[in-house]
Amino acid sequence: MKKNRPPAAGQKFLRKMLPFNERKYITEGLEDLFAINLKDRGKALTLLWYWKEILCTTIVMIKDNLIGSVIMLKDYLKIAFRNMRKNKFYTLINFISLTMGITGSLLVLLFIDHELNYDKFHVNQENIYRMILEHPVKFAKGRTIFSSTPPAMKEAMVNEFPEIINASRYKNGPGIIKCDNDIYAVNNFKYVDPEFLSIFSFPLFNGDPGTVLSEPFSLVITEKEAIKLFGYQDPIGKTIIADGKYEFTIKGVLKDLPVKTCFDIGFLAPIETLSSIRGKDYLINWGNISFELFVELRANTDLMEFENKLPNFIKRHGYTGNPKDHYMFQEVSDVHLIGEEIDIVDNRRIQTLLLYSAVAFLILLIACLNYMNLTTARSTVRSKEVSIRKVVGAKRLELIKQFIGESIILSLLALIISLTVVRLVLPYFNDFINRELAFAAVFNAKIFITLLFLSITVGIVSGAYPAFYLSSFMPQKILKGSYSYNKKSGVISRNTLIIIQYVISIVLIICTFGIYDQIRYMSEMDPGFSKDCILTIGLRDQDLSSQAFLDELKKYPNIIAGAYSNGTPVRTWGGDLPDWEGQTEDEKETLFLNMQVENEFFDFYDIPIVEGEIFTRENTGPENRQYILNETAVKTIGWENPIGKRFRRGVIVGVVKDFHYSSVRNRIKPLWISRLSGKGRILSLKIASNDITSTLKHIENTWKKFSVNYPFSYSFIDEQINSMYETERKLGTSMTFCSLIAIVIATIGLFGLTSFIAEQKTKEISIRKVLGATVPNILKMFSGEVSLWIFLATIIAVPSAWFITAKWLNSYAYRTHLSLLSVVSAALIAQLIAVVAVCMHVFKTARKNPIDSLRYE
Repeated sequence: MKKNRPPAAGQKFLRKMLPFNERKYITEGLEDLFAINLKDRGKALTLLWYWKEILCTTIVMIKDNLIGSVIMLKDYLKIAFRNMRKNKFYTLINFISLTMGITGSLLVLLFIDHELNYDKFHVNQENIYRMILEHPVKFAKGRTIFSSTPPAMKEAMVNEFPEIINASRYKNGPGIIKCDNDIYAVNNFKYVDPEFLSIFSFPLFNGDPGTVLSEPFSLVITEKEAIKLFGYQDPIGKTIIADGKYEFTIKGVLKDLPVKTCFDIGFLAPIETLSSIRGKDYLINWGNISFELFVELRANTDLMEFENKLPNFIKRHGYTGNPKDHYMFQEVSDVHLIGEEIDIVDNRRIQTLLLYSAVAFLILLIACLNYMNLTTARSTVRSKEVSIRKVVGAKRLELIKQFIGESIILSLLALIISLTVVRLVLPYFNDFINRELAFAAVFNAKIFITLLFLSITVGIVSGAYPAFYLSSFMPQKILKGSYSYNKKSGVISRNTLIIIQYVISIVLIICTFGIYDQIRYMSEMDPGFSKDCILTIGLRDQDLSSQAFLDELKKYPNIIAGAYSNGTPVRTWGGDLPDWEGQTEDEKETLFLNMQVENEFFDFYDIPIVEGEIFTRENTGPENRQYILNETAVKTIGWENPIGKRFRRGVIVGVVKDFHYSSVRNRIKPLWISRLSGKGRILSLKIASNDITSTLKHIENTWKKFSVNYPFSYSFIDEQINSMYETERKLGTSMTFCSLIAIVIATIGLFGLTSFIAEQKTKEISIRKVLGATVPNILKMFSGEVSLWIFLATIIAVPSAWFITAKWLNSYAYRTHLSLLSVVSAALIAQLIAVVAVCMHVFKTARKNPIDSLRYE
């Protein structure tokens, strides 16, 4: 009998594919036809006929399903848009909150994509690395990371390691150039090896990449710099003067660099030029670690194995640095994001990305909670619709699909508007974050798919809970009017969602206040030196480091005093590993900062000498130097009576009170100060606070009398201090903006919810008025409930905000603490905004004539 039956595989396929109500009819019919055809046609033709019938049935089923799906989708869209039109007010509230949430997320997404894609346009970027040096000194957290190598390292590595395809040194060049009698201050002049243009994908607009950097004193400039210096003339063959005496000939023009690169290049000169300027031995030195080194490795090179070869390599070549120095490789794409920080947790750029991502997520979450809250609150309005659809055959899964589909449609519409908003605000956002984010990046496949996925996810998350809730209604009882809503459960769930929204909002507000508390603390903190009306001038022209120049300046009555130095209280010049009397082996790895100053420096900046005295004699030789330490240096060494102790090759003559020469993020570090020998690099001037413009003009005119080859530039000490905290100020501003968005979204949701509740309680309000309740009584009833929600939200938010703020403040060596005033202020702001939002709608309802309302009811 089995021989007359169709193949089991075909029957099994049909049973799984066909709808339940058609399954038995079709399979049994095919089975009968199979037996008939088997007698008439034979087995081979019957099997061919049977599989043809399965194929045709499958095609018909797919076609019918597609048509049904399109019809169903059309119906879903009709119902969705009909509901949106019918409930314009609540749709608008959901739409605005979702738009604000998606807009913030989109801006953050663009920012993160921008930050994560620096220097990824190079052809072989995954194999390009920067050499970095881990210097095991007792400084900050126990080690210091430098992107510094000796100049001789490049040639030796290329010769000894077959893993290296190309390598190039990279060093800052002159800061002053002269072109056609015009003088420019520049900070993008770099010395590189010719291989630099082979390693990195910076194409030339004009010139041969193989020869443009082959000769000393040749030069490659970018299009931007060429236009700035020569207009639209051909710059090839033209010359510029660097540092007032070195003539460079332009051999090539580089296309302007992409925005997303860590390299700041305007001028490229061959590094061999330094041999002509500084001597032939300069580039074969192993003791001068002031060069960056980039290498291109062969694909699949084992980095760890390669790094393990480096200690013996540098030791074999007579490296004169610390024997514990450890060189390693850093991917070029990590240079911007991580910089020279190996410990990612301490890297501020990564912290900023994580912070903005978290805030964007929270804002989006508040928008989703709004949708959930309003939709479930209005469940009674749609209960009959759901019941009727269930009665006529709609399954629960279909209803869930419809409700989630409605939220996805609203989310996609919000995405479209968000794109328009982002397009409008992006220029201002770029100014704020100091980046050049391009709106065109939105249509990058990766970002666009991420954005679409994000929008659909928001729609699903927003609509999932309301969909399951609404589709659970029992149609028989609702249509009979006997269904008993679990009002208590619904109210509790809605109140919980509101509390969660305000918890997030209050946390953001408290964190914002915490940031501003720290900013105020840093601004008001005594740095340990005088900073008012003091400006500093960098002296590239050594002729300006003369008493004659200072005397000429001081003839002007508004210039009170001046002092030469090789550093300022906000700019120490370098670091050193000094030796001292009684130093142990372990203490030889303690790094001290240092600067050279004249005696007038201490009185000029009001830096007190707490022990000993200022310098008493001129420097007559390395063995006869006098040193002044700061208090931290004395504590680090462990001396109780430092005066007269041997330090380096000199003697301690004084101890200066600690002052903050860097951001308060960093702890004050050991500092030694010696007397200025030779010309000073910086001139500090104290000027009167009246008529600053005329004083600056006099300084500039005097400068031009003494120097014709260098442009005049200056900066005020207080401005330099303020610039240290620019990151915190921008963080404070951005957190204020995010907190505002969060509280606005939460309040919009509360406003809509209150409006709905007020509509539902029109009869109750009217009866209360008839019984003697006044408008203030009714407002008090509603606002009291809202105040309770905010109070509960505050209790939950405070510990979280306190923990987050304390965690952030712990990254500062000198910090304030979150004040009670900040917590109370955040709670009051949330309370006030929420109560005002509630009272606006309730007041309108409460003022209506109760007779009209009761007649309507």
